[in-house]
Amino acid sequence: MEETIKERLTAYLRYKGINKSEFGRIIGVSNAYISSIRKSIQPDKAEKIASSFPDLNIAWLMTGEGDMIKGAITQNANGDNNTQIAGNGNLINNAATLDKAIDEISAMRKLLETAIQNNKEQADKFFSIIERITTK
Repeated sequence: MEETIKERLTAYLRYKGINKSEFGRIIGVSNAYISSIRKSIQPDKAEKIASSFPDLNIAWLMTGEGDMIKGAITQNANGDNNTQIAGNGNLINNAATLDKAIDEISAMRKLLETAIQNNKEQADKFFSIIERITTK
């Protein structure tokens, strides 16, 4: 069974040892915010979550793809790409990890494009309603 955004967010909070009330306070939403999540998170909330919890892989949260915790890509003095795996301090030379990061960025871009399209559609509907109201 595929996990929902709500289930993934709850798993992350368990991992971090943060309760739902504290999470809500940090991102500026009500205690019931997580319970109210249905299919997605609004882009402004996703942005606030990403900025408040920089270790959380937002692509994983939104899609379930990839790892829950981000790896930090670094470059050593030789110019080799390395990946710092969160929490253990080991460096791994791995082009596949860089490819994975690029894929996650691509997934985030698609999510943002979808959100922008949805916002445009909502705006069009709104303007259509306004036009109908003002022509009566």
